[in-house]
Amino acid sequence: MLDDSKILSHLVVPAGVTISLIALTRYLKSRDSLNKVKFPYPPGPKGLPLIGNALDLPRSIPIWEGFAQMAETYGTSTTDIMYLKMFGTDVVVLNSSETIADLLDKRSAIYSDKMENPSRLFHEFFNIATVDRYDEGQRRAASRLLKNLGEHPADFHHHVQLATGSLALSITYGIRVDSPKNPYFNAVEEMLETILPALVPGAFLVEFLPFLRHFPSWLPGGGASSFGERVYKYSLDSITLPMQYVTERLKAGGEISGSLVTRCLDKLGVLREQNVNEEVIRNVAGLVYLAMADTTNTVLNTFFLAMARNTHILDEVTGGERLPEHSDMNELPYVTAIIKETFRWSPPVPIGTTHRLMEDDVYKGIFIPAGTTLLENIWGICHDEKVYPDPELFNPGRFLGKDGKIDPSVKDPEARIFGSGRRICPGRHFALRNLHLVIANVLTAFDILPPVDENGNPQPPPPAFKYSQVRLQQELGFLPGS
Repeated sequence: MLDDSKILSHLVVPAGVTISLIALTRYLKSRDSLNKVKFPYPPGPKGLPLIGNALDLPRSIPIWEGFAQMAETYGTSTTDIMYLKMFGTDVVVLNSSETIADLLDKRSAIYSDKMENPSRLFHEFFNIATVDRYDEGQRRAASRLLKNLGEHPADFHHHVQLATGSLALSITYGIRVDSPKNPYFNAVEEMLETILPALVPGAFLVEFLPFLRHFPSWLPGGGASSFGERVYKYSLDSITLPMQYVTERLKAGGEISGSLVTRCLDKLGVLREQNVNEEVIRNVAGLVYLAMADTTNTVLNTFFLAMARNTHILDEVTGGERLPEHSDMNELPYVTAIIKETFRWSPPVPIGTTHRLMEDDVYKGIFIPAGTTLLENIWGICHDEKVYPDPELFNPGRFLGKDGKIDPSVKDPEARIFGSGRRICPGRHFALRNLHLVIANVLTAFDILPPVDENGNPQPPPPAFKYSQVRLQQELGFLPGS
């Protein structure tokens, strides 16, 4: 005989499935297109009723690699876009830099939601005309990284985290930290470990069935609600803790000069006229901090991995009598080529920021309906063998001409790495300036060596990553040389 809990479970699960199907049917009917235009939809695999192409998504390889393979099958000679239908939601994957430029850059007015106030704050503090104000902070962070690598090379992961995270905290909030073990870093780490697996498109059905966000977690398809609660908590901690420190210190009469937050608070009266309040400042500061700390950390770890696997590259880099400064960057084309190849070989964001089409559009004779979600397959673009021969090989020389300078005829991956259209990363000038300084200093000061086996033979670390949108590199286990 079944007890009450078992009886309840036998009733609840079928009821949940029924509710899900009813809601799905109503949702799909509400989206039926009335558009009867003569232009065809973009090419793509034929889907199934109701679920569309949900079963066509790759499962054994990262989704960005799967999209690249599917594009070879369904792409055409005139366009590099692929169309998917996911539970009634139109999804278009963009697989070439040219198509992204045509749609997201040149037609940005209709290919993204309206720009929010936070974006204006980003641009004001990180545009190319003002970004050199952060040079001294970048120099301090690079210097501390070199010191820590020299003293404790085995802990290079922690040193990189401290260098990127402390710089982000200092610039954003005016907070100085001397160890990666602090509440600000911990909050960010907890959030990233929770959210990264879900950043891959399709991780939750709620992306394609918005009505599921209202379902409790125990109903089929409702798992995103409990996940969202966890992400909300960790996200709130990561942006609230440092902001709390700033406001409490200012109330106590302390000084925190020069940070992004204090400069915004100083001009709050003017910003209020632009509908910017303390909450907007808090959220913008949190985005700046997270973007600086995590993305730069990912790129630097990729750089260390590439150097440990390709020690011959270090022979091309000649040390100088002093450490490079920002003013030397234009005179170091090989360092610039290494950075470009690091971006290309393992893009820090393999699937770019999603865009949403605000009205029907026609591109090269192909119809794209309003409401379509557009995904930039950055990894696929950077591994296109027609553009970058032997794309799995880490080869900075592909960006150099015979004269040893950057070859402008080779497509620059930076054009896509930092986003497109209205959603282009406003902190890109800061990030490039910082990466040039750090990588040039590391290459000048150290030989980066791979781990060795019990007989002392070099063992290049495998190019393995955690499969998530913002990739976290595995432990490499190599020691920098002297």
